[in-house]
Amino acid sequence: MASLQAIPLGIAVASGTVFWCEYVLSAPGLILSVPVGGGTVTPVVSGLSNPFDLTVADGALYWSDSPPASPGTGMIFSLSPL
Repeated sequence: MASLQAIPLGIAVASGTVFWCEYVLSAPGLILSVPVGGGTVTPVVSGLSNPFDLTVADGALYWSDSPPASPGTGMIFSLSPL
């Protein structure tokens, strides 16, 4: 479905689309998507510090953005509607 990804983390599927976090060591992270049947990988959200995991519920995308080595600094974000 998607190749050459840096560090893909988390995965969620909604309405025929697969979403995942792209954790990048030397650049801002992303949330990407691709149709379930394959196709073009599309950035959904960019410029993230450390996207770590995500889920989809009630037509919204939710993700955590947390440096794993720094407890207490994490945040949770949402994007609605999808």
